[in-house]
Amino acid sequence: RLFSVFFSKIDVILLNLLSSSYSAGIFAAASRMTLLFAMVVSSLGSVVNPRFSAFETKAEALVYIKKLFFLITGVSVIVLICTTLARQIVLLVFGVNFSDSIFIFQLLSLSMIPFLYSVIFTATILYTFHKTSYYALITFIQFCTVLIIDLLFIPKIGVYAPVLASAFSNLLVFCLSALKLKQLFKNEEISKQVVFKDAP
Repeated sequence: RLFSVFFSKIDVILLNLLSSSYSAGIFAAASRMTLLFAMVVSSLGSVVNPRFSAFETKAEALVYIKKLFFLITGVSVIVLICTTLARQIVLLVFGVNFSDSIFIFQLLSLSMIPFLYSVIFTATILYTFHKTSYYALITFIQFCTVLIIDLLFIPKIGVYAPVLASAFSNLLVFCLSALKLKQLFKNEEISKQVVFKDAP
């Protein structure tokens, strides 16, 4: 939990240290609004994860993956609509003093789309194929990617560096997860995990 909190705050911390408190405030405002999309992903995961853990064949998983793809496409359309309404949303939530957050919010929203689609891959990998170590590895890779990009580019492009880090890391997770799932579908069979219950 501590690592997750630090991960979510690292951009703001580094902006404060390497750029300015103004840049950190602008980014924090935009980032806070995109938390809604993260909450959608979390809620979606709580619904689909039990379904993925119940599949016994690849065919069953594949059918559900296709259905989930269309659902997430619908959510992605909503994200795109939010980007077109970014000015109205930012001014309504934070007021005119945070108008500089509008473009940042638009870019961050777009960077969330690969993250939305990666839910399909990570849920299948974790709950259908039970590759729990993969999640720890991909989280570590994502954290290192964000940290490196922030450290390299915040001194050069300021508030846009965390946006670049978010977009690149989300796209990286999407691609790595897609490749991992393709490998699993090709080379491994689904095995049901055995749950041992205490004897009465």
